[in-house]
Amino acid sequence: MKEKDLAEIIIKKYKKEGYEIYSEVIYKPGSKRADIIAVKNDEYINIETKMSLNLTLLEQSFYWKDKVNKSYIFFPSKRKMNWFGLKMCKDLGIGVYIYRKNQIVLLQESTICDNPDLPKLYEEQKDSIAGNKGGGYVTPFSITKNKLIEYVKEQKECSLLSAVKNIEHHYSSDNSAKNSLHKMININVIPELEIFRKGRNIFVKYS
Repeated sequence: MKEKDLAEIIIKKYKKEGYEIYSEVIYKPGSKRADIIAVKNDEYINIETKMSLNLTLLEQSFYWKDKVNKSYIFFPSKRKMNWFGLKMCKDLGIGVYIYRKNQIVLLQESTICDNPDLPKLYEEQKDSIAGNKGGGYVTPFSITKNKLIEYVKEQKECSLLSAVKNIEHHYSSDNSAKNSLHKMININVIPELEIFRKGRNIFVKYS
């Protein structure tokens, strides 16, 4: 069994319970990715999956404790359980699922964060593959980039600022989006687009 197969097992459980699943979610650029964020009726649940209980798994889950309502770990059980690791989970308020004899077993509940600093979720993250270490996930930048390309392609050409104002992007402001995307186009990170000027205004067109 691979980690992505293990992740699919817990995903099926939550989907059956009516949760929407977002995979490989980033809280902010450069932050740790959540394997799974399950959402239902404004409840946000993080689940981190690994093939064994280790400090990396605990660290990932603990990182999301104040960003979601509940945070769990999920791993296959072994004959000899890491009781010290389980005690750490209890002390940290991390919920624990194990996979034993083809069944999901809840060993301990997560504590609840009533006022989490929720991550921004994107529809595209529903198509990401949880636990896939070879890629297969989207980033806020890639989503913004694709929205920009599609908008400019429809317009044929337009000012960069108007394009930014007419798409949903992950930047803190339209101005920071314009400056960053201008740079990304200039250094060919977005080769589909081309920058040019009309007077003092910066325009963009589909190459």
